[in-house]
Amino acid sequence: MDTRHFALLGYPLEHSFSKRCFDAQRIPEADYSLCAMPRLPDLHRWAEERGMSGFNVTSPFKTEAARQMDTLSVTAAETGAVNCVVVDGGKLAGHNTDAPAFASTLRGWMGSLGRPMPSIAVVMGTGGAAQAVSHALRSLGVSHCLASRTPQARPGSTGYGEARELLRLHGDALLVNATPAGTSPRSETSAWPWPDELRAGMAVYDLVYNPSPTLLMKEASARGADVCGGLAMLEEQARISRVLWGLEQG
Repeated sequence: MDTRHFALLGYPLEHSFSKRCFDAQRIPEADYSLCAMPRLPDLHRWAEERGMSGFNVTSPFKTEAARQMDTLSVTAAETGAVNCVVVDGGKLAGHNTDAPAFASTLRGWMGSLGRPMPSIAVVMGTGGAAQAVSHALRSLGVSHCLASRTPQARPGSTGYGEARELLRLHGDALLVNATPAGTSPRSETSAWPWPDELRAGMAVYDLVYNPSPTLLMKEASARGADVCGGLAMLEEQARISRVLWGLEQG
């Protein structure tokens, strides 16, 4: 059997654990590579030249990649973001595994804490990851907003000042970091500008998984908030990708 080729596209990728996760499965006749590139190529040509069977897409290309797909899953179409692509007969089928992975891990985390779903959530970011989180929160019936530093340039988003007020009003709020802020090697940064307003009763979910804990998680935990990092979500979306590629049973 010929080796099947898979990869992750994004930029930068020094922080990525995706290849490590794939290789840990010891899948016969399959390999996985990291393809860091500052610009997204013509994906049809790129996949054909490299003989790809499928690939993942990460920041900052998830929304751009969606525009190059031949077909989109319902979730990918609704979020406008693709992070998993199945290559079949030269056609590209785009999927979004982030949304179900976030929903699944959020349910599991809340259950482990013995907490109900939060009454409201603030999602920091407006890109592909934030759109996936938004989709997941809608499916779970959680009211939420997407917070942007430049809301005037992001239709439908909320300014950080307004997001700050929402968190002040709701003691059981969920704060989600769906931006790259805090990712290694720039781990000294935090997506949330007001750490002293993090408090017990809040839940903070940081999609960043390297490092773990992030600065945001440390700041939140020090003030009594429940915290969760992004590694479980990474592993779950990777599992769903392997199912879509036919490498694993669903």
